[in-house]
Amino acid sequence: MKKKHKARKRERRQLRKLEERSDQRTAEFVVGRIEQIQSDLGDLIPDLQTFNHYAEISWVSYCIRLLNDVRKKYQKRSDGQSWEEE
Repeated sequence: MKKKHKARKRERRQLRKLEERSDQRTAEFVVGRIEQIQSDLGDLIPDLQTFNHYAEISWVSYCIRLLNDVRKKYQKRSDGQSWEEE
């Protein structure tokens, strides 16, 4: 009985470790995609300036700032911090 208990405990520990690694890789992917989206949005600003669409520029800037908050959250996760440490 003790062997089964130890084996189950080891399996749960290994599973938890794999899940943590998977979460970390997923968070890294999300951070990369958000950075790419922020870059693409930033590239729109000069085009919008060409047409003097300043309201749209402020909307795009606001979106970039919102994405930055989300990126920071996932960056912490990809750096190894848990969700609870926030």
